[in-house]
Amino acid sequence: MDNETKKIINKSRLIEARIYFILLLGYFRARPIIFSFSFSDVEADYDYIKHKYFNDKETKKVNLSPATKTILINKLLKHTGFSIYKSKIDKGPLLKRLNDVVKINLEPRYVFDECLAYFGQNRIALAGYTTLQDTISTVLSNERSRIEVVLSENLTKSTKVTLLKLLESNSTFTDLAKLKKMAKDFSTSEITQELKTHKIIRSLYPEIKALITELELSPKNLEYYASLVKHKSVYKLRRHTDSQTILYLVCYLFFRYRETNDNLVSAFIYLVRKLTESAKGYAKQRIVEDVNIVRTKLKSAGSLLKYFIDTDMDDNLSFGDVRKKAFELIPADSIKLLSDHLDNNDFDGRQYEWQFIDKQSSKIKKLLRSLFMSIDIEFIHLKNELREQYTTAHLELSGCKTIKTINLDVVAKSDREYFDGDNTKLIANRFEYFLYRKAEQLFHSNNLTVRESVNNRSLTSDLIQPKEWKNKAEIIENTGLDKLVTPINQTLADKSLQLESKLKEVSDHIFSGDNKYVEFIPGKSEFKWSIPNSRWQQTIDNPLYNQIQHMGIVELMLFVDQKTGFLKSFSHISVNKEKTPVNNEDLIACILANGTNYGLYKMANISDRSMGKLRNVDDSYIRYETLRQSNDQISNTIATLPIFAYYHVDNQLFSSIDGQKFECRINTFKARYSSKYFSKGKGVSSLTLVSNHVPISTQVIG
Repeated sequence: MDNETKKIINKSRLIEARIYFILLLGYFRARPIIFSFSFSDVEADYDYIKHKYFNDKETKKVNLSPATKTILINKLLKHTGFSIYKSKIDKGPLLKRLNDVVKINLEPRYVFDECLAYFGQNRIALAGYTTLQDTISTVLSNERSRIEVVLSENLTKSTKVTLLKLLESNSTFTDLAKLKKMAKDFSTSEITQELKTHKIIRSLYPEIKALITELELSPKNLEYYASLVKHKSVYKLRRHTDSQTILYLVCYLFFRYRETNDNLVSAFIYLVRKLTESAKGYAKQRIVEDVNIVRTKLKSAGSLLKYFIDTDMDDNLSFGDVRKKAFELIPADSIKLLSDHLDNNDFDGRQYEWQFIDKQSSKIKKLLRSLFMSIDIEFIHLKNELREQYTTAHLELSGCKTIKTINLDVVAKSDREYFDGDNTKLIANRFEYFLYRKAEQLFHSNNLTVRESVNNRSLTSDLIQPKEWKNKAEIIENTGLDKLVTPINQTLADKSLQLESKLKEVSDHIFSGDNKYVEFIPGKSEFKWSIPNSRWQQTIDNPLYNQIQHMGIVELMLFVDQKTGFLKSFSHISVNKEKTPVNNEDLIACILANGTNYGLYKMANISDRSMGKLRNVDDSYIRYETLRQSNDQISNTIATLPIFAYYHVDNQLFSSIDGQKFECRINTFKARYSSKYFSKGKGVSSLTLVSNHVPISTQVIG
């Protein structure tokens, strides 16, 4: 307790008032709330304060009068620099802040956390729970009303009808079910279906995008609304009001269109690469055949040369007759191969590659051209000549179905000879393939971007637009982040001081000899680095393991849940909680079914869980977000165990990243064949970050 606090306490005449102030101050520092309590409610704390600060003097545990409590509370607020929440003054600014927050994330917990942050930043004592609850309910209600108004004002009647029509069932599947079906692989049928989906959404997308802009929803909220369509059945979507259903569909189609763009880009890259590899394989095969021809026909070359010294041959014979005899001995193509070989000219593999491309021209026009024309590609990051060529080619292919403007300056000099000749159709087909092959390379180098995409968009699309950035002061203030509000020069100065402090600390450790890995040699004024090389010792089975009780995987997971509560992280996809909590055994069955690659159908067959129940739980509770939260819950609990520190390396946390291969039960765009790992099946690779043998993060890279 500092001197200033002691002065404030000593101003009170009654010891009971002094104890009450100390208790108020302690509770307020623990949590900035003005607690109303009597001494009988906090007897243990009362006795502790009396013993520590007042030598157990006799006091009367008589509750203070309301007037005295008010005086002490005012002293507390003045001492801590806080003010009490006043609805007339503070409610307006608080609602304004939360109305911006709810556009970022509409989860009540997130809004509640931001509400607490607002009270802390403005040094206001926390209001009562009921006040906070009513405030958050008002904000969420205002957001729903705002969205409904924006939808009614900015969405045309025809678009509303079209969106609601997606839920109508005229046959076995609704139109929405067809749109939700993603391509499983790069087969022609799957890509064609994805192209149809892209085309259907494309007609609605301009209005959808404009509406998304007017809604001013964050990517987090958009993703949440879209996930409702992804996880809910058509029947459940129909039960919502039309405005809610339309909102969910608009957000879903917004993401689905971007998803189709990314899928089409992946298919385009895959098909171009496969075509290029096939062309190279064809060229190698042709070269092998040419070498065999040279070897077999080289023996006949001697007979061909004898024609020039044959005395029985009439000198008056025309050269045409001589050529006929030569071609009877060796075909013209073989003679060309022999002459090239004798002239030490290598076989032209590139020519054979282009011949293969010529044979595949119909496939290029049918599939690759459809993909190239459908993807919303941006050419703004390319050099002028290449950008103009792509732009012109795009316009000509959409208009007259062929490329008429050909600028050979964009072609490498080594390849230009293959575009010579009078056959304009052949040259146009080859140049079209060249543009596709070049586009595949540009996609990998991120020089080609897609306007409406998640994985292939440019950096500028993630930045705030220049028109909006003119109000940057207001934007920064609305974030409520102190680091953004602080001037950059001050932030850099603070970071520089921190860096200097760290450098000094490291240097002191080295020169004092505390760092055993870096040794300073005074005479040479240099450092000597060393790495610890402790031999791994072979260990026998620890008897401890024999004492551990054997149990099934379900019992083990229930035991872990008792210690960590990780199953509580699996919340329902709807913001409104379910009336009946989910059965933990159903959750575990779904986790095991997906984790062991069995699938829900097999799990239902080998257990006492019903297929319908498992499917419902899987759709409503098993998501990327809930899996991540539950994994974090287990990892954080493990980190609190004493044994966790025993895995430290030199008293520091040790982490590493490693990859694993997993065979896929279903086809996805990221799944690939690998005979080494999956035999004849498909699978994916995942990178996992492991810290002290605990997996804390993972990412599937395909």
